[in-house]
Amino acid sequence: MTVDSGSSLVSFTRRRLVTAGAASLCAFGALAQAPGLRRVGCLLTGMRPVSWATDTIGYGGLVEELRELGWVEGRNLQLEWRFAGAEPASLPALADTLVRMPVEVIVAGGSPAVAAAQAATRTIPIVMTTVADPVGSGFVESFARPGGNITGMSNMAHEIGAKYLELLLSIPPAPQRIGVLQVSSNPSHARILRSTEAAAVMRGVTLAPFNLPRRDALPALFEEVARAGIRRVIVLPDAAFTQQAALIAELSVRHRVATLAGFSGYAEHGGLMNYSADWFAIYRGAAHYVNKLLRGAKASDLPVQQPSVFELNVNRRAAASLGVQLPQEVLALATRVVK
Repeated sequence: MTVDSGSSLVSFTRRRLVTAGAASLCAFGALAQAPGLRRVGCLLTGMRPVSWATDTIGYGGLVEELRELGWVEGRNLQLEWRFAGAEPASLPALADTLVRMPVEVIVAGGSPAVAAAQAATRTIPIVMTTVADPVGSGFVESFARPGGNITGMSNMAHEIGAKYLELLLSIPPAPQRIGVLQVSSNPSHARILRSTEAAAVMRGVTLAPFNLPRRDALPALFEEVARAGIRRVIVLPDAAFTQQAALIAELSVRHRVATLAGFSGYAEHGGLMNYSADWFAIYRGAAHYVNKLLRGAKASDLPVQQPSVFELNVNRRAAASLGVQLPQEVLALATRVVK
């Protein structure tokens, strides 16, 4: 599906929900490798989910699709999960651990994780996911010809700033200033911000960036937003935000700030709305790269793919708490309406 950066709202395809199936917490265990098992490392900036059934990021899509492709944990596959959680600075050490095992493939979620994996190895294939601008970030030479040991899925976040604006501006009264919550250390955010600023100029809107200096600084950051008189805010995709989605939703209501997040799961955590590529679909796509690489393909020969499935989730209860009215056209196009 193509993202329309004009005035009309994009059509959405409903997200394919991952089922719990036989997956359980034992899937996360780092067991001794049994003979015949192929070892794949998963380097992720997020938190370890309690279960696949409650996972809103999409990691379960990787496990489910691998199973459908014939790769079953304990039978012929061992997944080595490494989550940075609240300590993104640990990513390089976690990447080194996977390389030393060694694993045969590394699935890296998010630009910081891909950068850490890239620094750790130039030979082990790396499958990237949820990366906004893989060429600009220096991960691949081009989408068609990656050129190195990295390939995978882009989430096109740097190209959908116009859609973020369109959705927030559709909520009356239309603001003249829109805040953007970012993490300056995330290499993708500068590129997303530039594309959003270009769209803002076309619409006569001013953007006000707010940087999160530390993960525990969200309350202070929202106080800064409120003091600036900002009533509409875009939250860019980053683990610092995805892991604190419920807190962001709570602070948004407290300060009467309508927020749109660029990552999955925000509306389910009480936020007003989220718009992004379907992260479950992205991780399902990553499984196909892993399958090909384990069967002998080279990362440099596998073109980078862009998502074809996008989701818009909205939360009516959050809208009521904020005192805003969600337009009927937004509700009609929503992938999911949380009541």
